[in-house]
Amino acid sequence: MRTTHFGETRQSASSPNLTARTFSSDSEVSLDSSQVEEKLSPLKSIRRRLGRHLSRNKIRNSPKTDSSLFFVAEDSTYHLPSESDLSSNVLSSPSDSEREGRFDSKPSGESVFRRHDVAQLIRSRSLSTLNALQAARQANRKAVDDFSKVMKNVKTFTKKEFQVAKAEATQFISSPHLLFEPLRLSLALLFPFIVPFAFVPWLKLLLYYMFLFVWYIVLVLIFASEVAMRPPWYRPGDMKNGLSMIGLPDYWQGVCHDPKYDLGLDYEKVEFYNSQNKILRGWFVCAKKPKKCMVVCVHGAGRDRRAFLRHTAMLHAANFDVLLFDLSEHGLSDGSGKGFAFGVREKYDVIAAARFLREQKGAECIVLMGTSAGASSAILAAALMPSIVDAVVAENPFTRATDLFCYHLELLFGNYLPKDSYHVARRLLFLLASRVLLFRIGQGIRDYGAVDAAKDLVCPILVLHGTSDEIVPFEHGKRIFEAAPEPKAFFEARDAVHCALFDKEPEKYRSAVIGFLRQNLPNCF
Repeated sequence: MRTTHFGETRQSASSPNLTARTFSSDSEVSLDSSQVEEKLSPLKSIRRRLGRHLSRNKIRNSPKTDSSLFFVAEDSTYHLPSESDLSSNVLSSPSDSEREGRFDSKPSGESVFRRHDVAQLIRSRSLSTLNALQAARQANRKAVDDFSKVMKNVKTFTKKEFQVAKAEATQFISSPHLLFEPLRLSLALLFPFIVPFAFVPWLKLLLYYMFLFVWYIVLVLIFASEVAMRPPWYRPGDMKNGLSMIGLPDYWQGVCHDPKYDLGLDYEKVEFYNSQNKILRGWFVCAKKPKKCMVVCVHGAGRDRRAFLRHTAMLHAANFDVLLFDLSEHGLSDGSGKGFAFGVREKYDVIAAARFLREQKGAECIVLMGTSAGASSAILAAALMPSIVDAVVAENPFTRATDLFCYHLELLFGNYLPKDSYHVARRLLFLLASRVLLFRIGQGIRDYGAVDAAKDLVCPILVLHGTSDEIVPFEHGKRIFEAAPEPKAFFEARDAVHCALFDKEPEKYRSAVIGFLRQNLPNCF
């Protein structure tokens, strides 16, 4: 006889009368979970583990109690509980009496076994979960490895195919029977020009080839002059659809409708004729207290009257009447889409606008205010008709049409021309380009521009230019200012781009313009 963990007495294993035994919570139950079949229900799994445990331990006699989970009969045959017993005893929750006396008395063998078996079931389930997670990680790692192998195979295949194609191309080009070698290719291209030497005297043929060379260069220059006269933003409007709203510059800041809509200023639609009997159309904004001092605003190449719409509030506040109009071939004025002529044709439109103000509006003082090609046109008009102009405000003007055209040609083809500015080929190309442009704009052979007209001015002039102007270089404005006689003024707009001087520093721009007019036209203030 010996005492159990719970103080109960049991007989030795040799006793013939075997009774049910209880298990201590200290007992080590080593179950091999890998042998448990996955398809068995939890109750059947519990019964199997109980049978294995009993088979590995000696059976000892102990008093038979009704509360035992199982017992061993006298004939040494095992009687396992049924599924209903297990479900009612093993998996059922403890009663209220058991919960109340759980810490007051020692647990019975039945409750110890129930807790032990449930814990074992939880450990088994946890082990299955860990095995599933490990299997998932292995599957994921395998998928990544397979994808890496596929990508590696793709790269290897692509590289191999590229090398094969390169080798085939090299072999194709270097084949002796093809005309892909430089010498043979040159001969093939020049063959139609070489054959005539056998039938035509070489001197005549040489002259013919020179003619062809010059002809194709002239065609290129004509195309370049066409782009210069009709820039990408050149979109004249029509009376049916109004002014174009496509391709408007950002520096207009959305002020692109009319004085009433954008500025809240009343205006009048006006029309007048130029020297070629074409109708020029525009807006006339009257000052609150008119003093017969008026400003003619002249837009640049490819734009329209709205180029100075955002300046109108500044001039209106200074008590100036403002005329915003479209040059011929621009906006809503008459034209056939010829583009602009670098001031050669536009200067007559400016003179027509000044005369309209003198004759129709009774202007006593007229200021010409232009930007870019409009500024050069204003200078040309003031030099041509000094009696009707009292002051000129020129924003980023260019010196001559040929200077500006050759400047942009050099930007395009500078890498293909000799670096020496006095090289014969370079000078011949620019001379030919100048003649082509002068012929296109109708100026003939005389190269005359704003820098030449500035010398003949008899009225004050204010020249404004931005240092970051990439369309008309800053040096053009400086040269015009230096050529003009006194009184004159120059305003340098730091980091301002083409036609955006007002938007860069509005207050400084206003001070420069209004201050210049106040100083030279005191009767208007």
